[in-house]
Amino acid sequence: MELCSAMSRPRDGDLQAMKRLGRYLIGKPRVGCLFEWQAPGTTLHAYSDSDWATDKATRKSVSGGVITHGRHLIKAWAKRQSIV
Repeated sequence: MELCSAMSRPRDGDLQAMKRLGRYLIGKPRVGCLFEWQAPGTTLHAYSDSDWATDKATRKSVSGGVITHGRHLIKAWAKRQSIV
């Protein structure tokens, strides 16, 4: 299961997986984020996507998207279908 999909209502196993991921990232100094100076953009872009029942366990679809202003992220979201 993807860790990010369980963070709205984490259980003990999810919290343990998150701690395991944190310990992994601490042990990998070459993994990191590099933020460079970005000029403000003048264009607004919105992208969306969905997958149709590819989760074999629940047969539910997931949809999501992002909104950017130039190279800056404004909003990102993903949502799993509540009813099959």
